[in-house]
Amino acid sequence: MNNELQDQHNKSSSLASAMILGWLIDQGCELSEETLSALPGLRAANPHWQPSLDKVADKEFGEVTGGIVDIEMDPTPLLNVPLSKVLELAESHPDYSPDFSTEYKLFDGLVKHHPNLAVDALTLAATEGEYPEKYWRILLREWPDAAPPRLTCLLSERIKHLPDHVVTALRHDVFSWMAQNEPKLKSTDKENSLDVLDTLLDKLFAGDTSATDSPILSERVAGDDQGWSRKTMFHAINGPAGKAVKFLLALLRAQNLTQGSGVPPEIKSRFERLLTSPGEGPSHTVCLLCRHIEWLHWLDPNWASSTVVPWFDPEHPNAESAWNGFCYANRLPEPKLFLLLKPYFLNVFSLASTWKWNDQAMEVLHNHLVVGCLRHERDEAYLSVDEARSALQKTTHNGRGQCIHYLTKLLENDEIQWDGFGRMFLNEVWPKENEMQSETTTTRLAFLARIAGNNFPDVVRTISPRLVHVHSNSWLIYHVFSDRNKTGVDLVTCYPSETLAFIDKITPTNPQEIPFNLNATLEKIAQSQPTLRQDPRWQRLNNIVRNA
Repeated sequence: MNNELQDQHNKSSSLASAMILGWLIDQGCELSEETLSALPGLRAANPHWQPSLDKVADKEFGEVTGGIVDIEMDPTPLLNVPLSKVLELAESHPDYSPDFSTEYKLFDGLVKHHPNLAVDALTLAATEGEYPEKYWRILLREWPDAAPPRLTCLLSERIKHLPDHVVTALRHDVFSWMAQNEPKLKSTDKENSLDVLDTLLDKLFAGDTSATDSPILSERVAGDDQGWSRKTMFHAINGPAGKAVKFLLALLRAQNLTQGSGVPPEIKSRFERLLTSPGEGPSHTVCLLCRHIEWLHWLDPNWASSTVVPWFDPEHPNAESAWNGFCYANRLPEPKLFLLLKPYFLNVFSLASTWKWNDQAMEVLHNHLVVGCLRHERDEAYLSVDEARSALQKTTHNGRGQCIHYLTKLLENDEIQWDGFGRMFLNEVWPKENEMQSETTTTRLAFLARIAGNNFPDVVRTISPRLVHVHSNSWLIYHVFSDRNKTGVDLVTCYPSETLAFIDKITPTNPQEIPFNLNATLEKIAQSQPTLRQDPRWQRLNNIVRNA
């Protein structure tokens, strides 16, 4: 195969793999850390990859056939040899049957059914200076939930005495194991478990500064080669420092402390150590702690106020990590804490648009803006009309559009009423400057009108000054006025005059494409109210259709 054909083959294979893995993630499947870390590279290897392709991978590759491979985990062969021969036999045993219908995972089965023998086999090898990473990794990943606490504690001691380079190589598995087995380690000896953690951190920090980095690679944002931010919860929960924080938080929660009792010094000191760790460790620590800011403030208001809250200042080096962790929690704090965060919240929107987050975190930040304004009706600690408007003025068109989207969701779910908070938000909070209105916000307002039902006339009157021409969505009119809206109200038939006013506001004189179904909608308007045929707006729109 020549180089050109090989390159094409590699790109095709990368695209297929990226699509299939993306589809599996969308279906809720859990992938290994190695697979997740490889995914961004597979996507970047082929310039044709885009998120929408993942959605159709099952159809694209649906004709591919294959057989079912059985997994054989019976460890019996390993039970019939001396302990010193267990690893040797596990290594020499074939991985598959001759016809590839069965995969053999003998050591995995030994860990699941005889974890004590698996620990003993690796301990014996360690006395000879051998630390086979493959089998240590299996031991940590397959450690059974039913393993006795004392055996789990024994394994923590064995892990503690692994050489520095082995701990570094196994760091993601080691710290995942610690976090997952916190209940057993705590129940056996909390102080010893903290000592094990300290030793493991010593070994981790003694290595390369990248040892604390998340295994998740930065994915390339479309049209932007700089990639996504690494100061995110997604990276934090997959990094060793983040897993260490998770272990400490679990220990802290297990103490069932009362409000205001404070974070114990032995936990707090280790938080502080992780905040000064090398590499990405500090940003991951900040993410995890800020995800739990409300609980930490409830537990230790003085420490949270003096140490954690300042991180939310947009000018602080930890701001991006802090706000990402906060958004991941997806909960607006109680009034006392929000009052402390509010000055930073009002200013974060100017900077947030420069952070390369995924859409979900940014959506949560803007949802909080709407909720904060809504809660002001009950508690003045939240966002006043002027404060909410100021934040809206600082964000982007996409951010303002998300606020309208969330307002629409609240209305659709009957969590708010149009003639209460809904109308007030658009009349009093929404910025009136022309530069604040855009095609993005107009599209979002259009879908708010779609679910308005019998409030449609009032909604159109309210949003009309905030609408601009939409050039880039020729299907918008069809989607808004189709008969499939959930309210059951035929907007065109019931409110032809308001429908005409709305369509006229969003339709440019020379659209790039004639809005889909515009002709049929105009006819329906005229049938519902024949005098509107003489309306200059109806005639303008009709001319656009006829001159197409």
